[in-house]
Amino acid sequence: MSQRRLSSFTAWLPVKQRVQYKLCMIMYSIHFGLAQLYITELVSTVAAQTSRPGLRSADTTNYVQPRTRTKFAERAFSYAGPAVWNLLPDDLRRTPTINSFKRELKTYLFISAFS
Repeated sequence: MSQRRLSSFTAWLPVKQRVQYKLCMIMYSIHFGLAQLYITELVSTVAAQTSRPGLRSADTTNYVQPRTRTKFAERAFSYAGPAVWNLLPDDLRRTPTINSFKRELKTYLFISAFS
């Protein structure tokens, strides 16, 4: 196999991180108002919770993770999307453009996968 083909294989994320990448891309589009309404309605921010108006957590960019009873329910987007998004560093979540977010997210996931 040539060196060029070999290097293209090393640019692939493992399956777990690829799923996280896709979830984060959808959450990014929701966070910045680029997603369809039906997807946006599946999640809500911590700041939108009426029980948290004066708390410090209301100032974050976190999303609410609904309570689940089973591991199977944790695979739903309404749980998995916010779970992955809330684990991202704040500076990564605030990336202004989608292209720079893609690049920085992929770098972040590579580091977390291979270190």
